[in-house]
Amino acid sequence: MVRLPKPGGDDGQWGDLLNDFLGQSLATDGSIKPAAVTAAGAYAKPASGIPQSDLSSALQTSLAKADNAIPTSQKGIANGVATLDTNTTLTAAQLPATVITKSGSSGDTGKAVDAYTGSPLAVETKGSVEVFAAAAAGIASTDTAVLQNAINGTPLGGTLYIDGHYKINAVLTCSQSITIAGRQKVTYNVQGNGGLGFPSGPNVLSQVFGTIIEQTVAATDGIDATMYAQAFHMRDVAIAFSSGLASTGHGINCTPPSNQVGVYGGTFDGVYVFGHDGNHYGLVLNNSLEVTTRDFRWSGGGGILESCQTGNGINYGNSVHIHPYGVLANSGTAHGYARSSAAGATQPVASGMLNLMTYIRPQCNIASAAGTAGTQKPWSDSVGAGFPWFVTVISPDFEASGYTNPIDFGPGTEIIGALYSTVDPLNTKVGYKALGTAGQYTNTQQKSVAMGNSALAALTTGSAHAAHGYFALSSATNATNDTALGYSALSSLTTGSGNVAVGAFAGYKGGGTTSNAVIAGNYNTHIGTQAGPNSSADYASTTAIGRNALVGGNYATALGAGTTAGAAGATAIGVDHNGTAATTSTQDQIALGTSNHKVLVTGTMTAPAFTASGLTGATATTRYAGATASGAPASGTFAVGDFIIDQTGVLWICTVAGTPGTWVNPTASASGLASDPYATASGMLAESVDLWACNSSVTQTLGQTWLVKIPIPRSITVNNINMFVGTAGATLTASQNFAAIFSSAGTQLGVTADQSTAWTSTGLKTMALATPNLAISGGVSAFVWVMYLANGTTAPAFLRSGNTGAIAQLNAGTTAATTRTGYVATGQTSIPASFTPASNQTGSGAAIWAALS
Repeated sequence: MVRLPKPGGDDGQWGDLLNDFLGQSLATDGSIKPAAVTAAGAYAKPASGIPQSDLSSALQTSLAKADNAIPTSQKGIANGVATLDTNTTLTAAQLPATVITKSGSSGDTGKAVDAYTGSPLAVETKGSVEVFAAAAAGIASTDTAVLQNAINGTPLGGTLYIDGHYKINAVLTCSQSITIAGRQKVTYNVQGNGGLGFPSGPNVLSQVFGTIIEQTVAATDGIDATMYAQAFHMRDVAIAFSSGLASTGHGINCTPPSNQVGVYGGTFDGVYVFGHDGNHYGLVLNNSLEVTTRDFRWSGGGGILESCQTGNGINYGNSVHIHPYGVLANSGTAHGYARSSAAGATQPVASGMLNLMTYIRPQCNIASAAGTAGTQKPWSDSVGAGFPWFVTVISPDFEASGYTNPIDFGPGTEIIGALYSTVDPLNTKVGYKALGTAGQYTNTQQKSVAMGNSALAALTTGSAHAAHGYFALSSATNATNDTALGYSALSSLTTGSGNVAVGAFAGYKGGGTTSNAVIAGNYNTHIGTQAGPNSSADYASTTAIGRNALVGGNYATALGAGTTAGAAGATAIGVDHNGTAATTSTQDQIALGTSNHKVLVTGTMTAPAFTASGLTGATATTRYAGATASGAPASGTFAVGDFIIDQTGVLWICTVAGTPGTWVNPTASASGLASDPYATASGMLAESVDLWACNSSVTQTLGQTWLVKIPIPRSITVNNINMFVGTAGATLTASQNFAAIFSSAGTQLGVTADQSTAWTSTGLKTMALATPNLAISGGVSAFVWVMYLANGTTAPAFLRSGNTGAIAQLNAGTTAATTRTGYVATGQTSIPASFTPASNQTGSGAAIWAALS
């Protein structure tokens, strides 16, 4: 059997075995024997050739694309594919005849072609049609037909794209929901335009660039959207009127068939209107719903007119206009912004109502004269018989030079943010006939705001007023800085200033006469029905709140029906308080109660008890009981829970009822706030030395006023002086044995009763102060002295520290004024009221244990 040699086992026969093995497949010249190439898996080429399935997957994919390629014979034929010219544009032969039909031109191919060059039009998919116009220079004909056919041929919901400068000689109409969009943003150049920042004047077209549709004939709109309840959208398109037209139409007129819903959910984004006359508007929205404009601009006549018709029971509006801006450059009857609700509509719920409109940063410049008969206004809500409601105007900006017509805000108009206006200087009119009779205010007033029917109607020269309501401030003439809210509030005011009237007939003589009205008073406030109707003419700074609240004195306050406060600085609260028989000579009085004339607050008040309810665990009664000069009360009867704050700023609380009761200072009570823990352990507040260090007694020198110093690190309240008698005294003289507390300045703070009996026995002596609850303020270096004096046959011996007689050591680091122990004088029979600490004697004494509790 032919095999390979085995390592280590075929010695002497390696060459023969290896040659036999290789000879199975190789010839002697090293070539492969033909019979050797027959192993399983070797590829054998079929006689018919290599099939595609035997190729790699990438090669198979490439061949499949070639198999599916359209043959040249199928290009440009029926049911085949279209071909493009060298400009990648469809040839005329490839366009279906139904896309757009050119009319009115010889050689009409029935295909969509450019109006000027005859070149085919490109067609986009997804319901959009694209039109290219020739350059503006040299245009002699108009584009009306091609644009109208393009509009008609745009599928419902599709977009018509236009590009260039078009001229039309008839109105373009649209009756279905489509979008007309320019291929580029409209821009303009305003150099040399008087600083208006917007194109205007006869050369307006030379200042505008982008996609423009120019109306070349007079008395004709640019585009009419006559659709019914469909959305119409425009963006990046300018509607312009040729220079020299004596009259024009509207730029965009969205008016549906009679009494139908107009444009519904339409948008106008980057749409500009130029060159229309002063009697027409850039955009007319009639019976529209939910229309939004963004960056709508105009120059020439009016800006935006919103109106509605009657008869269908539908409310219109819900529009939002974001930063509209334009110039009233042509005189006429059109306004910058105008609204006209249905004639005869009863607001705010009748049919045909126009409401819910929002204007965000509307701007209008008036560059012309005052207009025909002075009717042009930057804002007008009185175009028709009815008025719009719920109109929100955010930060409007209306500017003109030398223009005096009023800004005419209708009822229900809300102005948010500052109204900047050089047209109607700082005056705002909101409401029917607000700021003047028949809608015209007198232009000498400044900085006035009027909201309501005939609010501020008769005011002529006053300034800085705010009037809200029916006939508010209606008869005022030259008053200033007044506010009136309500029906005929302050209506007879003539010369007063700084007054406030709130309510029906507030500050107004009932019945309409002016003789008793508040005429000349300053800084008065009247709130309520006929508040202050009988007040005199010259009282100032009075307040009347309530029905028929009568105010008769300066700085008086009357609250309630029929109240008369006849004295200056008086307050009357309630029915007939301080009534017709009031004392007028008493000042600063308060009258509470029916016909109660004499109840006065004189400065003494019984503290009421306050009980908290609903707070678990904190419902006990407490009272604020007043204040003392310092310390706890020494007299009077108090209950548990009473508290005071003395005039040194210390809080005291009564813990045991009585006369005066037991009082504690919560910031320096005996519970853990003593001078040191050893004193606390003894039940004391402070002590002179540690009680544990005391193991002997020292006999008091008769007639000598000894001192021992006690540190007071925290504020405490003291009732007792404590000393320990180690050896009893004998035959002590009555009324000559005492202990007392002195301040660090040497002033007596408290003294005990006579101790001539107590000191004739040994033990701890707790000696009560004659005046309890002595408050002692603490601090880092605060201290007091305890002074003690004994007289008699044999003096008592008091407990002292173990240090015996080393006085210099005891007083180390101190001066006479701060000595720890010493004496004041000898031969004394009573405790002095004070002494001079600097004169203390420090050569004798002892470290007596004394404590305060």
